[in-house]
Amino acid sequence: MPSAKKKLAQEEKQRAEAQRKAADKQRDRAELLVYAGKLALAQREWQDNNGARAIELLGECQWTCAAGSTGTYGRCTIATMSRFGGTRTG
Repeated sequence: MPSAKKKLAQEEKQRAEAQRKAADKQRDRAELLVYAGKLALAQREWQDNNGARAIELLGECQWTCAAGSTGTYGRCTIATMSRFGGTRTG
């Protein structure tokens, strides 16, 4: 009967892994929705010439760059925003 216990343990491990993956997916979706909301707010602030608030909102967003390091979105976005509307300081 040891093989039956081993099989049951493997099935439980697979269920736990599936649950973890589902939870990770839900967390990632929630984080994406928060990120999209803050990005939209930052864009609105930028358009309203409130660059300081836009930078603040972007700084609250965490992201992973292509190189794999984690940082704040705002540091890399200011140059992009500036290309489209000039430098705004608030």
